[in-house]
Amino acid sequence: MIETCPKKRMFLGITGLGVLTILVLIVESHLTDRVNTKKRDFPVEQNSTCKDKDTFEIIKQCEPCTAYDIASQSIGVCIHTHFKEVIKCSSGEMVTRSCDRAVYLDEQAYWKFEGFMFVSSVISTLCVIARKRVLSKPVPKVSLYTSDPSRYKPQNRIYTKQFDIENSLSIIQKSNIEIINSIIPFGHEVDFDWSAIPLDANPEGGALPRKRAGRKCEQLENLAKAVIKIACKEKFTIVDFCSGSGHLGILLAALLPNCEVILVENKEKSLERARERIKKLRLENVCITQCNLDYFKAKFDIGVSLHACGVATDLVIQNCINNKAHFVSCPCCYGGIHNCYHLKYPRSTEVSKLQISNKEYLNIAHAADQTHDEKNAKTEQGFLCMDIIDTDRKLMAESHGYTVHLGKLQPPSCTPKNNLLVGLSTPLCR
Repeated sequence: MIETCPKKRMFLGITGLGVLTILVLIVESHLTDRVNTKKRDFPVEQNSTCKDKDTFEIIKQCEPCTAYDIASQSIGVCIHTHFKEVIKCSSGEMVTRSCDRAVYLDEQAYWKFEGFMFVSSVISTLCVIARKRVLSKPVPKVSLYTSDPSRYKPQNRIYTKQFDIENSLSIIQKSNIEIINSIIPFGHEVDFDWSAIPLDANPEGGALPRKRAGRKCEQLENLAKAVIKIACKEKFTIVDFCSGSGHLGILLAALLPNCEVILVENKEKSLERARERIKKLRLENVCITQCNLDYFKAKFDIGVSLHACGVATDLVIQNCINNKAHFVSCPCCYGGIHNCYHLKYPRSTEVSKLQISNKEYLNIAHAADQTHDEKNAKTEQGFLCMDIIDTDRKLMAESHGYTVHLGKLQPPSCTPKNNLLVGLSTPLCR
């Protein structure tokens, strides 16, 4: 783009074009003079008394012959150049002779070209000015972190009324779709001992506040048990999507040394912290990929995600389905789901057949985020809405041949977003 070109380079470029133009004009003028110095003889009318060396006076300037003159050959001189002029010889005789292209036509073509170039330059200048004004507008600074309060934009949020939520819930409740959450998480029976895990793989050994680190351990334990049960003793490739600083992926790498773990995250600072922890633990079965999860195209056996926000959870599940891989996912930010070019909502055919509109579906999704206060009257409704959205995800995966388990993290108080979806693409080893 021309607006990105430095002023110095632009000045040098314009100067260079100017010098080149002058050189072309000089060369053209020199060549034209050489051509014009050559004597040219133009045919004149037959039976003319004018001689070649006679002086003459141009009475009528060079002009194009008419189409009739050329076709009928009524004026013989029009055959040669298709241009004619009238001259008066020294003897007084008026003679028509052929001539070069009419000067006024060349001038006309020249000014047309100049006019076209002028209009083009004016349009180009106006486009550049308009583009520069657009680019010079201040860009609002928006954080990429969902937890950043500065991301809150009331004008961009959809506010739902209780009446709208109840209306959307009634559509689901009148259907034959069963909303069942088994509460017990998949893999709850697997033995797990934090004391056997290196401190650097334990959230309590990091910089997290004590209370938050304790809840983080409970969340990780639930997902780790599910993955351990699926992996059995196989040499699987496990992908931790939206890994952040790698709490889940690093824990799995320490627990399953036979498996390869890939951390997929787009924030560089988070991956730097993960890289430091991997180095301290001397883990050789972990690799890091910095990219958006929808750009990750490698093959894998198990996909995991802990609190992947909104659409991200569905992208993780879809990526796993595309790879026929097992998935273990704890969703988050239900109110953040929306249609995009990757996927549409509702996710399952069963829910889509209910003729529920996108707005009605989003009413349920937004209500699913109202689970942060146990004493709030809407908390129970929020958990129901969570189960509806996750049942939709469950049905979608089952339509692709998956066996899906919907339960809750234990204890449920470890996080308000405590649903756990586990999808099995094939039967587990025994």
